[in-house]
Parts: sequence; C-alpha cells; structure tokens
Amino acid sequence: MLENVAKRLQAPAPTVFVGVGDNPLSDIKGAKLAGADWRSILVRTGVWQSSEDNDLSHPADHVCADILQAVELALATYGNKGNE
Repeated sequence: MLENVAKRLQAPAPTVFVGVGDNPLSDIKGAKLAGADWRSILVRTGVWQSSEDNDLSHPADHVCADILQAVELALATYGNKGNE
C-alpha cells in the first residue's frame, strides 16, 4: 500500500518504518515481528509506565516519555532513511 502511495506521489517508497506504542506485548512485539525494516519506540503513557529503562520481555529500540518525544526522535533518527 505504501509503495502505491509513493508511486502516486512520485516519491520513493520508504525503507524504514517506526512502530510507536505503549504496550510492549502488542505494539513493540508487533513491530519486531514485522521485519528488519521496522524500528520500535515504547512510550511511557497508557499501558506501560514502568520505572525500568525498557521492557524486559519485549524491549523496544527506544523509550520515550510521550508521543511527542517519540515523533521527534523518529524524525531525527529515521526521518531521511525512509527515502534514501
């Protein structure tokens, strides 16, 4: 679907995807299972509010305080990698 949208916009298709969520068991595990092109960001809101640095069972690539911080990190870290 993303390849079709990229073609319609005459833009390169992204090659890196970022899954952001507050549930390690579904959101982070899902991003990890989606494939090598996926990165994960766990946010400390909603389901996961642990004082740990990361979830021990399903660790994310990054942990952020909230969705704004997660979006800023994703853009700074992976922003141009989706269109290289």
